[in-house]
Amino acid sequence: DKHCVRAMQLAGLAKLRMKKFNEASDLFKTALDIEPDNPSHKLNLAGAQKESGNLEVALELVEDVLNSYPDSIDVLFLKSSFLRAADRPIGSARVSNRILKLDPKNERAHLEKISTLFSASIYDATLTACDQAVESGVRSAQLWNIQGTAYMHLGKHFEALESFEAALSLDPSNKTAIANAAGLVAHTCDWKRKKHLESLALNLTLDAIEANDTFTLTPFTALTLEISSQTQKAITDHYVSKILEPANPAILAPVYPPGSFVKRIPKDRLTIGYLSPDVKNHPVFHLANNLFFHHNPEEFRTVCYSSGLDDGSEYRKHAIETCDVFEDIQLRPSSEVIENILAQEVDILVDMGGHTGMGRIDIAMARPAPVTIHFLGYPGTIGGGYVDYFVTDHYLSPPGSENQFSEKLIYMPDTY
Repeated sequence: DKHCVRAMQLAGLAKLRMKKFNEASDLFKTALDIEPDNPSHKLNLAGAQKESGNLEVALELVEDVLNSYPDSIDVLFLKSSFLRAADRPIGSARVSNRILKLDPKNERAHLEKISTLFSASIYDATLTACDQAVESGVRSAQLWNIQGTAYMHLGKHFEALESFEAALSLDPSNKTAIANAAGLVAHTCDWKRKKHLESLALNLTLDAIEANDTFTLTPFTALTLEISSQTQKAITDHYVSKILEPANPAILAPVYPPGSFVKRIPKDRLTIGYLSPDVKNHPVFHLANNLFFHHNPEEFRTVCYSSGLDDGSEYRKHAIETCDVFEDIQLRPSSEVIENILAQEVDILVDMGGHTGMGRIDIAMARPAPVTIHFLGYPGTIGGGYVDYFVTDHYLSPPGSENQFSEKLIYMPDTY
């Protein structure tokens, strides 16, 4: 009976809103048994399966609908969103390309493709996608903000500032563009605008902290401001809770929760993983050039996780030659890297990027190793209480400054 099927569909949608995903799935399955060719039942069931964590089943259902309706833009958008949820950004971007072949000026498809590529840290492809969107007539502050941030990650500061100024020309009160521009003006030596933009961005951030709003300066930008360490930590904690945690669910379900005791079977060597965006001709690896070489191979096994660009430099080649295992993770999703760290049975994970440009601090914050340490690449707290230790010295962190860090401090005798 059509009325009965309609009632099942409405009841299933109600169960979805109530987050009773298994009950919703049962109702949609029953409706589908009665009307096996009805695409609405398949898509509703796909949505329920996705919410239950059964992403592959959800994708199969969506693909089944696309076999009958290959040019349905709405269904293609749904598939793209499921692929993003499954941490498959390249697949999602390809679906966006399918949509754009059908509708070259589709602004939503352009912006989703740009966002997906950017979130996967594929910055050159992000910039190409931005140019294609502009050529198609897209005018969006979101586009210019992502383009500017991609330029920032590639060290192209003047181009980045132009992008943020374009965003502000469309939306003069755009908070994201203000915060990003404030972080750039010192790089471009634009001293006239520096104080104004920094003051504006700082006041917006402090208001957001008080109001529990999502706007925030990045911790790295906050490090450059003339503010107290307590304010710096407050901004960092706010950034972690409002930006990093919502974007990276693995952080909220750490493999080894902070403070937990882990008993492992004794082994001959400890495995230490080093996570860095700067395994290249960069000040961090000018200092850490012989880091792996000086580990006693009878006691330690070293794994280097490089999230930055391969510049072909001697610094990078030396790191590859002297560590035991080298993993280039620039284009690999965080979930895959976390699985690799677990498979490598890393005992201590040392993050060397912190809240810097191409750092992957979300990986360390997901705690795929029993002990996590931050060292060298970022001279401030990571925030949120996810990292155990911070390697520092008495100049950077004078005695009495412990409350300015969410980590326990490990002091080097001279300088870190």
